[in-house]
Amino acid sequence: MSSAGDAVLARLDGAAEEAARELSALVCINTVNPYAAGGGPGERAGQEHLAGLLEKIGGRISFLEVPGDIYAWAGVLGPPDRDWTGRPNLLAEFTFGAGRGASVLLDGHMDTVGVAGYEGDPFGGEIDGDLVRGRGASDCKGGLTAALIALRALRETAPGALDGRVTLASVVDEECSGGGAGTLACCRAGVPADHAILVDGAANSISLGCQGVFTGRVEVRGAGGHAAGGGERGGPLEAILAAKRAVDRFAALRAERVPTSAINVGLLTAGTAPWNAPAAGALEFNGTYLPEEEGAEVRALFERMLAEAVETEPALHAHPPRLTWLKDIYGYRLKGRPAVLDAAERAFARVHGEVRTLEKRAWDDAAHLSRKLGAPVMGLGGGGGGGIHGPSEYNEVSAVVGAAKTIALTVAELLGA
Repeated sequence: MSSAGDAVLARLDGAAEEAARELSALVCINTVNPYAAGGGPGERAGQEHLAGLLEKIGGRISFLEVPGDIYAWAGVLGPPDRDWTGRPNLLAEFTFGAGRGASVLLDGHMDTVGVAGYEGDPFGGEIDGDLVRGRGASDCKGGLTAALIALRALRETAPGALDGRVTLASVVDEECSGGGAGTLACCRAGVPADHAILVDGAANSISLGCQGVFTGRVEVRGAGGHAAGGGERGGPLEAILAAKRAVDRFAALRAERVPTSAINVGLLTAGTAPWNAPAAGALEFNGTYLPEEEGAEVRALFERMLAEAVETEPALHAHPPRLTWLKDIYGYRLKGRPAVLDAAERAFARVHGEVRTLEKRAWDDAAHLSRKLGAPVMGLGGGGGGGIHGPSEYNEVSAVVGAAKTIALTVAELLGA
């Protein structure tokens, strides 16, 4: 290992208190996505906090707005009527040496899912031994914290030994069906990236790809009315339950054909009060598909299965369903042996004693970096512990420090250490 690598590892060996402090402070800032259930303020306060820390270590700070036509530009199906006003991406660019070497992009998202049903204070940032608790602690503020302290360590220990540029992009609207609009805006702006590293995800492995994702909504309508007054009892309710059975059959068929496929109904509603017969019902479901598959073909399969259900389910026949596709975003799979993977594997082995890789079943922003920015990209996340998106999210400080070491060593090698 180079002397630069030795120095940065030595610096980060004592970074547990720093990592806990920085992660806790970031968790204490509410950056819930505005489109979460119950709403949220968005990412701006978190972006401004992180910008101040990055500027102190020499980052050139800029903010990048998301264009309103970003999904059309990318040629993907994104959630309709999305508004990114006042929700800019944060870009912090660092120059090492003469800046003539490689360019490295670190990408992670600032927004979090909502906090409905969270147990305790979701923005308390409680430090409990090796744990930091709160919404976003693992997804993805742990990764952003790891990137921050990795860059801080590189600036302190190896500025003269490296040559090139590093950009940390803290992006918006990854969660809550955001479709990666923030990262797409970075791609459209041509943020420099000979190599890209996604800091979203678990810290215990290197991510080499992710599946594509789609989201659909099925709605039915009926007469409704007061149940005691002869309202249409059970019509739309039975119809939406029949639509749920169609989704279940679709999920079973997909699981048979593609064992890693995941189809989930996350929202099911009907009616407004117990004394009324429901006048409408709706469900929303999410699904994944392989990077080699076409999302349009997978969606067409469900459309055929729903049409068959209309013919076989009396409730659906009486209340024809309306299907709306809300989102369809491709996946990706890392190909070949790019330099970023070689560097990451050596760094990961140095920190963890072995190399562990996976392909995510979920979707992440790396797909856009690969397909739209054209950069070789893999994931070195900073997430640890559990409860992601759940009522008790937390992260392990040791996981954040381990991720910071791996990121720092990878960047150092790519910049010539």
